[in-house]
Amino acid sequence: MQDEKKFLIALGRISGISSRKIINLIQKKFDSAFDLIQASEEELSKFFRRRAVISRIKSLLKESDLALEETLQALEVAKEHSIHVHTYFDKEYPASLKKLDDPPLYLFIKGQILPQDENSFSIIGSRNPTLHGRLKAREIARDLAMAGYTIVSGLARGIDTEAHVGAMEEGGRTIAVLGSGIIAIYPPENSELAEDISKSGAIISESFPEERVKKWTLQKRNKLNSGLSMGSIFIEGNQKSGTQWQIKYSKKQGKVIFALQPPDPSRSPAFIPQMILKNGGVPIKGAKDIIAYCRDHHLSIKSRNKVSLIIVQNNHQQGA
Repeated sequence: MQDEKKFLIALGRISGISSRKIINLIQKKFDSAFDLIQASEEELSKFFRRRAVISRIKSLLKESDLALEETLQALEVAKEHSIHVHTYFDKEYPASLKKLDDPPLYLFIKGQILPQDENSFSIIGSRNPTLHGRLKAREIARDLAMAGYTIVSGLARGIDTEAHVGAMEEGGRTIAVLGSGIIAIYPPENSELAEDISKSGAIISESFPEERVKKWTLQKRNKLNSGLSMGSIFIEGNQKSGTQWQIKYSKKQGKVIFALQPPDPSRSPAFIPQMILKNGGVPIKGAKDIIAYCRDHHLSIKSRNKVSLIIVQNNHQQGA
């Protein structure tokens, strides 16, 4: 099983292959990742057009292959730090992420993701929020946690931090989705918070444990943030806010989008909520509005696929 895991992860590190394609090939054409790698170049050419991709796949049979060496090192580091590594084919892999068009082939997880965590909401917003934004993020997270919902956020400064802390204040569950590796926490001042989250919830990342944060890994974090949740709650964000990526993913994934009604629509932190509300998002003042929406639309883990969810049309994504 460990050998199969290392080959599957190494396959996922090859540029030019989507995770969904690898998953489909293993499910429909090959019995395992190792069988795929062992296939002849002629057989692989039926599924991959680029010769360079086929060569990279075949090179995984060599013990000296760099991707394989990096994978083995990452697995060893994960073991040393009590980090679980789950692939798409493991029973521990989050069911909600399997519904994505291009789900991660593997995840590094410290802590535990439970079935009940599918009843969750993502809370995100500015790294430099107003006092009102901070207070509302913590209050909404706390109230939703008390109502039995798991809070998902990205461990960033500002709103994300308030959301995680708010959920834990009442003994609720929270999941932190990282844009860095699990032992390369960013921002570093949230390292202690991350450890606390892992004890009562989970921290999760697609990055190898020691990998530093990059712009594109932050975007992947937004994809998982939305994918793990029934809906996203946007607190604050200016015109240049990276939260626009989560609007994009929420729209693509068909998730409900909530926006906190700003006290002063003219201020820059109100840009993202105002944009969402102008394009059909659900206005909220607190957790009770979200809970009422769930009740009225029968939105839960068992019924959410039957709901016609509000999808926000975002015309500003190109500048995100």
